[in-house]
Amino acid sequence: MALGPYYDANAKKIKSLTDDDWRVAIKKCHEHVRWKLRQRTLYGAHAPQRLGMDPIDHYVNLAHEKVIAGEWEWKDKFTISEQMIRIADSHISTEVEKSKTKKAESVSIRFTDEIELYEVEDVFDDTQEKEFQDRFDAVDRAAAGDKELEQLWECVKTGYKRNEIAELMSLKPRQLDKLKERLVERVRKLATANKEK
Repeated sequence: MALGPYYDANAKKIKSLTDDDWRVAIKKCHEHVRWKLRQRTLYGAHAPQRLGMDPIDHYVNLAHEKVIAGEWEWKDKFTISEQMIRIADSHISTEVEKSKTKKAESVSIRFTDEIELYEVEDVFDDTQEKEFQDRFDAVDRAAAGDKELEQLWECVKTGYKRNEIAELMSLKPRQLDKLKERLVERVRKLATANKEK
């Protein structure tokens, strides 16, 4: 790891941090990145295939390394948590820009799990991403208020496979399939109701 221009200034601030400070900062950064990326790790700029590792770990590790190595100036007005979040956010934006410029070289990605609610082929442009986000939000609304459906949808968003979800929810795979069908049906009803308005 090469040392950056801010190494000495950052090192002084780092000395005052306790192990607990680091644990809290890393956890906050991890949660922030997880929330920010949500379902955006399935394709495009933040896909594990593109980054070479889990996207959340990638951005948290980058933020941690940039502070330690002094490649990023740690401003006095920010806590270590805030600083790491700022670094992660910056790199998330940078990856999006990179992927937009390399769109022609992008690989097609598909969901392969049996529990897929929507298939994704191709890298999305802004219109397609908005359409995907609308669908994502529609499933959020359809699951709302039903504990089982909410739990199922959270598991799907987290990336669990069908058998893992069934085990987590203490269901047989066939019961899980019925639950999935119930969620899909609620999404369809919401879509139909919205078209009629």
